Amino acid sequence: MIDPASMRYVGVGIATALSSIGSGIGMGIAISGTIDATIRQALSQDHITRIQIVGLIFIETTAVLSLVFAFMMLFGKPFVGEWGPGLAELGLGLSIGLAAFSVGIASSWVVRASGNAVARQPFFAQKITTFMVVLQSLIEAPLMFAFIVMLLIRGELSEHTTLAEGIKFFAAAMSIGLGAIGPSIGQGFLSSAGAEGIGKNRDAYGKIFSFAIISEAFIETPVIFALVISITLIFQKIPVGFDPMSALIFLGAPIAISVGAAGSAISTSRVAATSCLQVALNTDLYSSLMRLTLLSQVVIETCGIFALVVALMIISGMS
Repeated sequence: MIDPASMRYVGVGIATALSSIGSGIGMGIAISGTIDATIRQALSQDHITRIQIVGLIFIETTAVLSLVFAFMMLFGKPFVGEWGPGLAELGLGLSIGLAAFSVGIASSWVVRASGNAVARQPFFAQKITTFMVVLQSLIEAPLMFAFIVMLLIRGELSEHTTLAEGIKFFAAAMSIGLGAIGPSIGQGFLSSAGAEGIGKNRDAYGKIFSFAIISEAFIETPVIFALVISITLIFQKIPVGFDPMSALIFLGAPIAISVGAAGSAISTSRVAATSCLQVALNTDLYSSLMRLTLLSQVVIETCGIFALVVALMIISGMS
């Protein structure tokens, strides 16, 4: 007989494993990229090393947050014999792990590209570092959202949490966990392209920086939709005696929003990344490229909005 309380420890193990894999792979990608950059431009070794150290700190943050989550779970009060809290805590582990995994790898791409940019533009290292730090901070946002959702769900859990409520909390955790994957990948694509563009044309730094920040806002939108679904699920009231099997319908919400978020975020990022590189090569076309990209991103974002509407309809249908 499986003890429901063991789900807490399974969740901790999953979160730790996924975050370790993501941060480990991410650091490997970042370090190998900066080594290549150092070989290409040995005179910039100090600047490239600084890029590497700062970048690794951000990547390491994913593992640190997972460690904080693990300590909170391991030293928190266990809920013995109840499947509701156990299922919710399993969902929390999956959520933190998936978000940390995707953010850790995506964050490494901009470090690698920034190292190569410094090798091309050694006298522009400070501004390239600034660009990398700002973009890496934005890439970390999905993991921050997952951590916030974790805190909210833990605040709602008690020994009286029913199985139906546990399924609801599991769905809330998976909404942000799965919903973080696509936007993280998209932000990594765009950030890498932006750093590459600066390496090719440092005079386009200001235009690429502003272009990247605006585009990051569009890419970030789907994960905000996922956060909205998570919070809506957390505070959705379930009647006393509600059939747990009927509560499985809640799982449709994270499926809808996470797939919708992935599609719109990755597509938006590919458009923005292509335009970002073109800005570096054709600075005189900046205004035209900006208008075309923004129009394309608005159209693509409608896919995420459709997913949000469907997810909210699923939740409201259970009230």
